[in-house]
Amino acid sequence: MKRFVSLDTETTGLDIKNDRIIEISCNEIIDFRITGKKFHSYIKTNKKIKKEAYKIHKINKKFLINKPNFKEVNKKILKIINKSKVIIHNVRFDYKILKEEFKRIGKKIKFKTLDTLRMARKKFPKKKNSLTSLCKRFKIKKNNIHSALQDSINLAKVFILMSAKQKKIIIKKKKKKKIKVSYKKKKNIILF
Repeated sequence: MKRFVSLDTETTGLDIKNDRIIEISCNEIIDFRITGKKFHSYIKTNKKIKKEAYKIHKINKKFLINKPNFKEVNKKILKIINKSKVIIHNVRFDYKILKEEFKRIGKKIKFKTLDTLRMARKKFPKKKNSLTSLCKRFKIKKNNIHSALQDSINLAKVFILMSAKQKKIIIKKKKKKKIKVSYKKKKNIILF
């Protein structure tokens, strides 16, 4: 059994050391199927949300006032990512900012990651490989709302489709030029 968790965050800005996570979402994938088990939370912070970040996710401090802080949700995050390879689109950002959040509450975390941005650059060189571009390429419906919840679900779908192996076709020649064609599936792909 192969277990993965897709993870996405929204933040107050792009400064890994100083900005904070204000939304996080994780989705469980077992044997390349989205199971429906997930974790999602908005997170209250005292940090100012930068204008550039707000333009993308439309989350403001007023909306976050009654939400839990990171210390209150950290155990739930650890519980879902425990013993899994975590799928992130651009590990260099989300993984590092998540590590910083845990560091602030006195915890060191380390987990295995898989970067779908890196995978996409290998699979589709010289093409746009943002999550939005990959969703278009794989014909995954994507609404205009930029949220960690929606992006983590789409990320799971993109990962499954990029990981799928093509059907292998075996052609066996028999006497009198008869050809037998058989198909062998490498993986079942179920997105929902």
